[in-house]
Amino acid sequence: MSTRPLTRAGLEELLRFYAEAGVDQPIESDPIDRFVVVEPPPVQPSPREPRRVPELAPPPRPAPAAASVPDEGQAILARQLARAANTLDELADAIRAFDGCNLKF
Repeated sequence: MSTRPLTRAGLEELLRFYAEAGVDQPIESDPIDRFVVVEPPPVQPSPREPRRVPELAPPPRPAPAAASVPDEGQAILARQLARAANTLDELADAIRAFDGCNLKF
């Protein structure tokens, strides 16, 4: 390994090599233990800050109606319509016009 100082061109070439190799994090001289859990310092509320009132949870929504599975006849019809389409535009029109599936919006 060479101990000569790098020139500007040498540094640019090294950075280009790192970028092409996928290096996206610099490496420091001291190792970093990423498994250590560091507790954040406790936040002291300022004396001027008004007390926050906890927000109430929204009322529960009623459960949506259970979706029914289309029968085999609708699946066959959908395949026939798809096969009959000769272009992507025709296929898109057939999909928009098809009402045999309850997954449509």
